[in-house]
Amino acid sequence: MQPAITVSAIARAPNGPAMLAKGHFEMEAAGRHFEVRTTTVRTPLDRFMWLLLCPACHRRCRNLHLMKELKLLCAKCAHIRHPDQQTSGSKRGLIVRRAQQIQRLSARLARRGLGRVTRRRLRRRKERLLKQLAAALQTRQTLMAAQAQALLASLASQAAELPNAATSAFE
Repeated sequence: MQPAITVSAIARAPNGPAMLAKGHFEMEAAGRHFEVRTTTVRTPLDRFMWLLLCPACHRRCRNLHLMKELKLLCAKCAHIRHPDQQTSGSKRGLIVRRAQQIQRLSARLARRGLGRVTRRRLRRRKERLLKQLAAALQTRQTLMAAQAQALLASLASQAAELPNAATSAFE
C-alpha cells in the first residue's frame, strides 16, 4: 500500500515548506477533508527534519496512509508491515541469526587449545545449526516461489486485459 501523504512530497509542492512550517495543513482525499499536524525534530547533524503526526496515536512519522475506512493512519496504526516482517516474530531474522551463530562457532573451532570433548560438542552444535539454517532457507525459498507465482499470475491477467482495452479504444 502506497502512502497517501509523505513529507518529501509535501516539501516538493510549491507551497509545501510553508504548509509544513505552519504546524498543520488541510487536505482533501477521496472526497473527505483531513487536517494533518506537523512537527520538527532535530537531527544529529544539528539540522531539523519535518515529520507528520498520526491523527490516531500522535506518533511522529514520515508517511500517512489512507485506509479503506477513509482514515489517515501511520503504518503502525494501519498494521502495515514490510514483507520481511510478515513472518512471525520468532522466525524473523532466523536465517541471519543462525548464519551468525555458525560463523562464531567456526571461528571458535579454528582456535587451538580446545579439548576433545569441547570440540565435539561445538561440532555437533554447528551441525544442528546448519540443519536449522537449511530448513529455514528452504521455507523461505518456498514462500518466495509462491509469491512470485502469484505475482506472475496477476501480471499475466493484467496483460491479457491490456489488448482488449487497447482495441476497444480504437473502435
